[in-house]
Amino acid sequence: MAARSTLLLNVGGTVMAFPRDALRREGLWHTCLAVLLSRFDGWMLKDPNGIHFIDAEPCYFIWLAAKLGDLTGNHTDLSDICEGSPAVAFYHDLFFATTALTVDAQHGDGDSDGFRGFMATMGPFISSSAGGTGHTVCAGGSGVATTDATLDASQTLHNRFTKYAGPVVDVSADTFRKVVEYVRCIRFAPDAATPLSASGSFDELLYACEMYGLMERVFLSMIGKSHSHVKCLFRSSHDGWEYATLLEGTRGAQSGLLFVIEDEHQHTLACHVDGPLIAPTDPTQEQSRTRTVCRGATCALLVAGCGWGWGRMMDRLATFAAAING
Repeated sequence: MAARSTLLLNVGGTVMAFPRDALRREGLWHTCLAVLLSRFDGWMLKDPNGIHFIDAEPCYFIWLAAKLGDLTGNHTDLSDICEGSPAVAFYHDLFFATTALTVDAQHGDGDSDGFRGFMATMGPFISSSAGGTGHTVCAGGSGVATTDATLDASQTLHNRFTKYAGPVVDVSADTFRKVVEYVRCIRFAPDAATPLSASGSFDELLYACEMYGLMERVFLSMIGKSHSHVKCLFRSSHDGWEYATLLEGTRGAQSGLLFVIEDEHQHTLACHVDGPLIAPTDPTQEQSRTRTVCRGATCALLVAGCGWGWGRMMDRLATFAAAING
């Protein structure tokens, strides 16, 4: 049984005894995590065993618990524990954001700007915002758990947790965890260009993202955008092969141009241009091959696209130019 100074937590499927009282130290008690665990623990989601559930990456809380356990003295500067692996930076910034609330309720502060600010940050970890109890699947012999609200980002992933809850076998456990972590971060920071985690099997990670319908969001993160309204401006199969027609179709697009070109050998090349397409002096000049490859600006795009190595991400895209308004 956990000691009185600890709180039993289920973090993303990993159960641990977390040193909650260590967050009451001077310098830590105004952090969002301290207020969440000490004052609003009754509002948190619980797993089927009645354990407080936090929809987050377990490695951060394992790291943080170890750091808090090493603290000595009554006063703690945040800088004492802020230095860590880049992998924990996202959650550290989130949970260690400061709040005007205190760990003990004060008269009237439940209707204050401080309360509203706290809920804006910690709302995803409150049961009323989580969208239902945590769902768990087995990956690599251990559980991976998340919530309905997180799974809203992918219906296919939601079905994997709710309808096909057997062990994960189609991708590695590490890859599956990274996919779940990716959709968590999208939920917690919807306006950020959330990058994929580093992976030793990046092709498998892209395959898993494609399988779970996340590739549009992955592409947007690669070009530093969080949202888009994709509009097809030019498609060679519909508009023809003339370069002048392509220029006319993209006229007025000032940024966010995506070019995807497939050659006669079904090689797919892609390039993103975050600016307008600048026409060459003679847009009618061309070099004829099996398909028309235009000189000038488009040749430069082809060369730039060759080295990007996006692999599976572009496998199913046809030739088109799109304007992405992020």
